Amino acid sequence: MNAVEINDLKKNYSRGFIPKKINALNGLSFSVKAGCIYGLLGPNGAGKSTTMKILTGLVRKDGGSAEIFSKPAGTMESKKMLGFLPENPVFYSHLTGCEFLQFSFDLIGKKPEKSRTRLLLESVGIAEVSGNQIKTYSKGMLQRLGIAQAIAGEPELLILDEPLSGVDPVGRTEIKEIIRDLKNRGKTVVISTHTLPDIEELADDIGIIDQGRLILGDSLFNITSKYRKLFILVVEKTDGPPRSSQTDILYTNCGENLWKTEGERQDLEKEIFTFKNEKINIIKFGPSLSPLEQTFVSLIGKT
Repeated sequence: MNAVEINDLKKNYSRGFIPKKINALNGLSFSVKAGCIYGLLGPNGAGKSTTMKILTGLVRKDGGSAEIFSKPAGTMESKKMLGFLPENPVFYSHLTGCEFLQFSFDLIGKKPEKSRTRLLLESVGIAEVSGNQIKTYSKGMLQRLGIAQAIAGEPELLILDEPLSGVDPVGRTEIKEIIRDLKNRGKTVVISTHTLPDIEELADDIGIIDQGRLILGDSLFNITSKYRKLFILVVEKTDGPPRSSQTDILYTNCGENLWKTEGERQDLEKEIFTFKNEKINIIKFGPSLSPLEQTFVSLIGKT
């Protein structure tokens, strides 16, 4: 069974003093399997946020269909199965985290015991600050509180818009663990993000959209298996590019006396070994674009 089913979805906006029609979604179609983590990717203006707003009932579609567990998106039946974290959630800053979560329960018509509220705050790692006013929370704490309100009603589908935006490395790791735990509990999670390495760690399936259309939809394994894990080497040499004994290693100029090449790790390590008797300074050596980043760049660059 699919948690999300979108077929030929269309949405138009009119903007400007002299109204100009903008096609935000132009026949978008994709599906999300129940129980998986789905990464919805695309450049700014691709239609990701519009798609999420239609699924949550915040925006009306102009054509096509969108369903959540076979229920039309935006209806009360579908909303009961849905939890949502917007990209920039706004909270009542004078409330404590515990008070805000209790308020969230009130909005969905539930009266849980305090122990249930405490357990939910513990599950997202902010129980210790739940008695503090929200205005004292860091960005990472706010994101976790937003996830807590999204899962307060025990929804089957979570839609998270940029859940890792602005969060420090420790917070990112902890939020990714929360997302994995949701999947392990049988929940379906749809994540929209620009942070491709993070989604590469989390997602089962990927959908890449651009100009309101799906340009690629497949499992993460199938997508990333088509690309090699490349490394980048940048060196400083004053009298031109290094002369490599490996025919497939070519250097390009990337600054004054700076030369860059990409290749397999073992090949570049051999290259570095040959520099020991030459006046060549190594400026950078490390991973280049990840396989998912390579896919994204190659596709978006063609559209």
